[in-house]
Amino acid sequence: MRRVSAAAFAGGTVLRVVDRCDAICVSCPHKKGSECAKREDSVLKVQKQDQMITIRLGITIGDELGSEDIWTLVKDKICPLDLHWLCHGCEWLAYCLSHVTAKMPSK
Repeated sequence: MRRVSAAAFAGGTVLRVVDRCDAICVSCPHKKGSECAKREDSVLKVQKQDQMITIRLGITIGDELGSEDIWTLVKDKICPLDLHWLCHGCEWLAYCLSHVTAKMPSK
């Protein structure tokens, strides 16, 4: 997560929007192929969260955007308090609340 978020914040990176395991998941022991096998409901849980975020940002699965463009969308369409319900249950929520929200304007 730290490596991926550092690359995204640095800019100049093209990211593809996916609804399956991604670059953050690459070293996870629960990654089985392109899906999360941590729990029985993990795939559906991740897809639901991804769907809520993509709808909120106005993007779709398969889109390719520059990291700067995604970051602009996040800053324009999501405030830090939104993360509590958009990312409820995500094990990275504490990281995002402490690192990512520092770069987000409060609305």
